[in-house]
Amino acid sequence: MTEICFIGANGHQRNIINEARKQPDTYRVTGFSPGAPGEDINGLRHSAEGFDAREYPDAEAMLGALKPDIAVVCSYFSHNAAISRYALEKNISVICEKPLAINLQEYNDLYDAAANSRAKIAAMLTYRYNPRFQAAKKAVTQGKIGAVRLMQAQKSYKLGVRPDFYRRRETYGSTLLWVGIHAIDWLAWLSGGKFVSVYARHSNLENMGHGELESSAAAEFTMENEVIATACCDYYRPDGAPTHGDDRIRIAGTKGVIEIMREKAVLLDSDGESELTPELTVDSLTDFVGYMRGEIPLLTSEESFYATKAALLATQSAESGGVVAFD
Repeated sequence: MTEICFIGANGHQRNIINEARKQPDTYRVTGFSPGAPGEDINGLRHSAEGFDAREYPDAEAMLGALKPDIAVVCSYFSHNAAISRYALEKNISVICEKPLAINLQEYNDLYDAAANSRAKIAAMLTYRYNPRFQAAKKAVTQGKIGAVRLMQAQKSYKLGVRPDFYRRRETYGSTLLWVGIHAIDWLAWLSGGKFVSVYARHSNLENMGHGELESSAAAEFTMENEVIATACCDYYRPDGAPTHGDDRIRIAGTKGVIEIMREKAVLLDSDGESELTPELTVDSLTDFVGYMRGEIPLLTSEESFYATKAALLATQSAESGGVVAFD
């Protein structure tokens, strides 16, 4: 039986709770707590109903008392790195809301903690478990579009009314970190390539009164072999749109093009247009537990850190106005 605790209620913790609920003989939710003083965890409290889970006043008290196999960390973005580091130092594996850190000092400290821990950590880069993206990854790996040369990724969300911590840079991080990191991960994962440099811009103008939150952002990456890759993100999806998000990517190669949009993945090549068959995929919790046991996962700790570092450097570029090189 794998024991899980939940810390914070400002992310996608409900996805993990739902996955655990489907396999009651495999997973046991033993506790939950806020990740920061004053954090509202009513949603988490409601989601945990039906589990024999105890509520604790904070993460340290809970992890000290229960010592679970997995801590799911979804507090304010500015608190997640420190909580995750604390768990890793106790050799408790961590599923953490992305980004893993909102500044480079937090990133370095967490990276070191992970390197010195027997436990694993993964970010909630959930699109790796999406059947359309799985199908696209398989097609690229099989050489269906030849060598990848150009990629364009888009993330667009409805803004609504965001919690107060979104409105301050020191608690939110940036829109490139919170929204753009998904698109940035697609670029690296789907192509199998590495980033060389990034030039980015972002703006908080016309953000409907959300303080320092950037309502639009774009990053252009130069990758190995002179592959050009862009990631754009915004909060301008209209309230009347049928879905909360609009996720798209176009991958152009020497033999064809793959496009993901409107719930479809389509291949365009010399034979014409064909829809890629969605791949059956493992859920993120099962994948992570397999990773803890030594199996090869869809998402590793290193890949989680890589996407976070790329988003951090893109944010650095947007703030400085210059090109930032990768190590």
